[in-house]
Amino acid sequence: MSQPPSHITREHFLEWRSPCRGTTNPHEMTNDVWAWLIETRLDANEAFDGPSSIDAGPGWCFDRFGQSETLLPDGRTVLVAGEHEDFYDSDFFIYNDVVVVEKTGEISIFGYPVDVFPPTDFHSATLVHSGFLVRKKMGIMK
Repeated sequence: MSQPPSHITREHFLEWRSPCRGTTNPHEMTNDVWAWLIETRLDANEAFDGPSSIDAGPGWCFDRFGQSETLLPDGRTVLVAGEHEDFYDSDFFIYNDVVVVEKTGEISIFGYPVDVFPPTDFHSATLVHSGFLVRKKMGIMK
């Protein structure tokens, strides 16, 4: 298992351990813990001997199902939402975040209020001239 960078301490991990929703549209939520997890796709709870999901709720994770990945013409990659685990698992969570990975590898994470961008998985994200359309079942969000 890859060790976390030295500046990511257990206390820092515990501060960002749990998933959360954005409070603005968009809400910049980039932090070192989540960026490291995006780069490595590791389970931070295991790396830091974190609390059980049964007791503390799901841990933030980037090992997701049903996440869309769109390559932009300028070389950035946009990853949208997805889910971790199945509904009966204590780590289950459906996300409503957007991750932008620059060509340089720099990562930005944006969260949204549920009424602006509901949690979604197994959707499609289509690049159009004026931005993105995210399709989930019969709904369309811009």
